[in-house]
Amino acid sequence: QHVITVLSSANALGSATTERSQRYQEQRRSLDSDLISPLQTFYCPITQEVMEDPVEIESGQTFERSAIQRWFDDGNKVCPITKMELKTFTWRSNRLLKQSIEEWKDMNTNKKIMKFVVKLSSEDEETVRKALLEIQSVCEENPKHKYWVAAAEGLIPLLVDLLGSSKRELRKHVLVTLGAI
Repeated sequence: QHVITVLSSANALGSATTERSQRYQEQRRSLDSDLISPLQTFYCPITQEVMEDPVEIESGQTFERSAIQRWFDDGNKVCPITKMELKTFTWRSNRLLKQSIEEWKDMNTNKKIMKFVVKLSSEDEETVRKALLEIQSVCEENPKHKYWVAAAEGLIPLLVDLLGSSKRELRKHVLVTLGAI
């Protein structure tokens, strides 16, 4: 009971409006509940995966850094897309594309966080347990996600309420989740 009281008051103190909180809330309001599919330009033409570190080569084409490095290491001297013979085997970071990919990932993360509130309100203990694991996973992905989870409307109070559950195992999962946040 004491832990619930302390966490409730900490949540009240931490709810002061900050610039980050406002940005999060604006982004949150602009989102539907469905995840956004990646744009075709987010995919590396070699790996067919969403790029983490996009780089542009001499031909103007963009690839995942490690994929184009392997291409060159294998002795290839042409662009994999245009087949243009390359004079240089260097690249430069495609920062704009990288930023766009990060924004896409952030929007989808915010959508996932919004869904946690609904899942935590479920009567089904297994649904709640899975939601707690998902929250922990999101918090581990990126330090800024911890803030987003903490700033999500209703999430901390829901977790605090779950600490009052009669199910010991569920309370344990909630405490681990609060620790991750």
